[in-house]
This record gives sequence, C-alpha cells and structure tokens, in this order.
Amino acid sequence: MNLQLLVIAALASCVPASEGSGIDGGGSGGGGGGGKADGQRVPMRLLQANVGNVAVTCAAYKYKLCYSATEERIAAAIALLDPDVISLQETVSVAQCAAMSESDAAKTCFAAHTAGVKAQVRRLVGDAYTVACDTRSHYECIAVKRSWGAIVGCGDGELCIASAVSETASPGAGCDVGFSVAAYTIEPAGGRAFRLVDLHPPSGNAVACRVDALTKVFDGTTALARGPRSLLSGDFNLDPFAGTDASDDYLRSKVGAGHAFRFHSGEAEHRPAYLTAVYDWPLGSFTYDHVISNFASGTCATLGQATATERLDGGAGTDHRALLCNLDIE
Repeated sequence: MNLQLLVIAALASCVPASEGSGIDGGGSGGGGGGGKADGQRVPMRLLQANVGNVAVTCAAYKYKLCYSATEERIAAAIALLDPDVISLQETVSVAQCAAMSESDAAKTCFAAHTAGVKAQVRRLVGDAYTVACDTRSHYECIAVKRSWGAIVGCGDGELCIASAVSETASPGAGCDVGFSVAAYTIEPAGGRAFRLVDLHPPSGNAVACRVDALTKVFDGTTALARGPRSLLSGDFNLDPFAGTDASDDYLRSKVGAGHAFRFHSGEAEHRPAYLTAVYDWPLGSFTYDHVISNFASGTCATLGQATATERLDGGAGTDHRALLCNLDIE
C-alpha cells in the first residue's frame, strides 16, 4: 500500500478541525458507521467528488472521468475512506460507452475495461453501496453504504435510475441538458430520513441557467431542498466566497449567517476557502464544490488542500478536489 493511500485512510478516521472561524461550522463531526452515537445523533461520513477532467483528451467523453487508471485510483481511495454517503458528478454513463467504439486501452469505455461491470459509478464505489443517478443524462450519482442506510425507492444494493427515486429538475429553456440537479430521500439505519440534493448546475458563462437550476433547489413548494432536513452536495460551478455574478449572489442570499442553510465546507473549514476547482491557465481556480445543510453539524476537509491530506485521484487525473466531511445528523 503506498503512502498516499495510507494518509487517506488515516484521514478517514479524523477529518481536521476547522482552521478558521467558519460560517456556522459545527466541527463536531463523528465518523463512519451507522447507528445513533448518543441516541440523538447519527454520524455520517460524506464524500463529495467531481471526478471529471477538462483536458482536451477527455473531450470525446464530454470531459467526464475518461482514464481507467484514474478511475482505479479513485476507486481504491473510496474503498479506504469508507464513506457512508457519496455525492458524485461527471461520471461516465453506460449510454456514453455504448455509443462509442473506444480503441484506446487507457480509456474507461474500452471494451475490456467495461466487460465486467458496465457502470462506472459501480466500479468506483463497489458492491457495498446502493446507487442512484439523475434521470436525464445519468452523469451525477449518489451512493449510500448499505450497512449505514438506504435510498428510498431503490432496492438494497441496486443501481437505480428512476423518477420514483431521483427527483431530477427539468433544465431551463435553452440550457445545457448535460448538467443536472436532483434530490433523493435517504434513510439512515436508526435515524430520521433527510433529502440529499446532488448538484451540478450549468458552468461558465451560463449564469442565467445556473440561477434557474438553483431556484429549483431552493424556491417554492416544489423546491428540491424543501423541508427542514435537506443536505446539498455537489459542484455548484460558482464561488460564493469570491464570485461576483448573479449565481454567486443568489447562493449568498440563501446560505450563511441569517439563513436556514449553512456551509460545512469552504469558509466553514478554512479562511480563505480552499480552492476546489483547479484549472490550468487561462481558466483560473475557484471554490466550486460545496456541502450545505439546514440541519446537520460538522465540517469538511478539502482533500489535497487541507493540511496532511492527499487528493482523491492520487495526484493527477481530475481537476476538482474532493471534500471529506464528518457530519452529525440531528
């Protein structure tokens, strides 16, 4: 076992405490394993990871996780981290591979690589998880450890892509349908159910489309994050700590001091917030990945940025930094 994996395994048992004053950062995070810790709280270890890659060599994959070696490193790290709940963005769908005739043995749609397990998300998380994905493109998925809890409507250990399981918001008019925001109901063993929203709204200059997606998460009686027990995890494609566009303003109007929702990542972990989307010039780098809730406590660590942590991809292969969060569910 290499040093990088040993460091990740050690981190799984103890996410670093917040290094800054934070935005409502609880810092009480428990750890993996189901059941109520004290009769009132359920500890939950959450992993948030965008596994895509904007490299031109991944263009045919729509900048998803296109290299098998990277996939295998991430799968090994996930197995060691042993999270209870996983929120993923930019996985390669089964339909993508079916539509390709991949000749490069290094790529994830190469026939020999998919022969055993066709779904990349299943190869990433293994058989210990129940999995569900958005109903439009199937790029954004969640996974819940079977020994820890269940995804309502999805059979134990299954991979579900169904409207009865994934409440996937419709795209805005003229917006890229390759992005999605979707909600699921999670039932921890021995705990109370909550809504988990996996977010990947449109990126770049599609500000109006991003705001449209966010309004479907937060606003109205049909909001994906409706109710007093909602947890949001994803690549939001916006930086509320430094950004200045309308989508940054919108999220700031919903999360933080004076609002029901609080950050468990970003400035709740460290000030200034660690960068989670790290691109080559001229794209820049930003804090795009967030974990937010209106009921949980605890904080996240940005893997590869926080002290004594290592990247989920082993140092190369993705352009986002994963978040590992030790949370308590009240």
